[in-house]
Amino acid sequence: MVATSIIIIVIYFIILIFLTLRTPKSTKETSFEDFYTGSKSMGAIVVGLVMLVTYYSGTTWTGWTGFTAETGIFGAYMLPYAVFAGIAMYMLSGKIWPLGKRFNLGTMADIFELRYRSIGLKMLIGFLGATLNITWITMELVTIGYIINIATGGAVSLEIGALIGVVFMTAYTLWGGVRSVSSVNTFQSSLMVVGAIGVVMYAVYSTYGSVTNMFEVVLSIRPETFIIDGAYNMRQWFSFVLLCAMGVLCYPSLYMKFYLGKSTNEIKKSSIFNVAGALWSILILFGGFAIIGYEAVTQVSLGTNAEEGFLLIVKNSGNAFIYGLALVFILAATMGTVDGTLLAISGIFSSDLIQGYKRIQRKSGLIGEESYSLNEANDNMVKRTRIIIIIVSVLGYFVTLMDLPLLVMIAMINYQGIALFFVPLIGALMWKKGTKIAAYTSIIAGFITTFGLMILKVDLSGYLPGVIGVLIGAVLYVAVSLATYKEELPEAKYYEIIKSTITNTEKEIDSLNKGLV
Repeated sequence: MVATSIIIIVIYFIILIFLTLRTPKSTKETSFEDFYTGSKSMGAIVVGLVMLVTYYSGTTWTGWTGFTAETGIFGAYMLPYAVFAGIAMYMLSGKIWPLGKRFNLGTMADIFELRYRSIGLKMLIGFLGATLNITWITMELVTIGYIINIATGGAVSLEIGALIGVVFMTAYTLWGGVRSVSSVNTFQSSLMVVGAIGVVMYAVYSTYGSVTNMFEVVLSIRPETFIIDGAYNMRQWFSFVLLCAMGVLCYPSLYMKFYLGKSTNEIKKSSIFNVAGALWSILILFGGFAIIGYEAVTQVSLGTNAEEGFLLIVKNSGNAFIYGLALVFILAATMGTVDGTLLAISGIFSSDLIQGYKRIQRKSGLIGEESYSLNEANDNMVKRTRIIIIIVSVLGYFVTLMDLPLLVMIAMINYQGIALFFVPLIGALMWKKGTKIAAYTSIIAGFITTFGLMILKVDLSGYLPGVIGVLIGAVLYVAVSLATYKEELPEAKYYEIIKSTITNTEKEIDSLNKGLV
């Protein structure tokens, strides 16, 4: 079984090398727009698959199946949040892509600068978003190390396994930027979807005979698994759904992929694909429930670590090929999340933070002003981004060497912070009276509230601190906007420009870029 797993994983890495080498290598002449967003030239299928593998991570099959095994039907929070996120992506794509096309946007923070007319606010959004999302790199590297370790029968340690993953992902990300990431991720996402369906259904049917029998076994031994018991747990469940739905829409890597498409329609199609992909998360529920009833059916213990349960079920089945396939599709999901996140974070540090600081120093024009593009052309942002990719990779790897808590809990810390961007982001796109001061106030107060409650370990009767942070941030955003709004404010004037850009056709946007209208 070990030999088969090693062969399958080696073949997987060879395919990654092939896909990377067939992608044009970025050179010193490559623009940051091409390195980071592929010059907005990709179709719906590629964008959809790249998006899908970004937020269905490899930890899904360790952390999330283990979490479902411990909490039961609570784990189904993934379904409503994934469906909502896909629908919201569809609605936002019609606003975000035209802005990205006309104003050459690359990050979520660029939207904040464009709308609120503030480089400082852009830098704040960039710093907080990138810092929080480093946790995803850490979680996924832990999973990569674990997969390679068990695939080799323990011959390769967790630390060396994670290092192998880091080296591969850093190499192909440096090679061609988002083009090589997209090429690799299209393959990885396809492998993840097909592999997960095949392996999960095999695990359920080989153990229980059918999905129905699995649920009947679980019902007989742990009936409480099917109930979210009491107001306290319902509030927790609501918190998970709300914060994950908001958080995934503010995930920095998502915006890099929003800008990949060659048209608004391509991004909308990819969003529809992701709504359908939400149904795929039912497999995660199946994996968790398979763990719950496994010992009752087979009389074989899976041990005390529920995060290892699903893979142990597949391993115990005795089918070497299916086991190897399970390892490689989890590896594909993991690497597909890390590479996009790695590139997104590095681009944010390069563009939003370092470049933002330089622009403040030289009193550069803001996005949308004539002096903006002239100032930006003077810096070799691709080279700087590549250096940051290496730095973030090294830092992420060393964090994996620490003793970390349950992976789902790490993710929820991330979501609670990222979700605080949601209200000022929606305000930027949809509400004329939103102001720069209100955005600052909302985000700063939200973060102080959320992480203050975390540190103090305040009992919120089931609600997560991020829910309170989002609520306070929303109230302050509306109140401060109404108190500070004036028609002559730059952000009020730019709302009209944003509104008109969103309603323009793609040909009209091209004309605007060329100065023809």
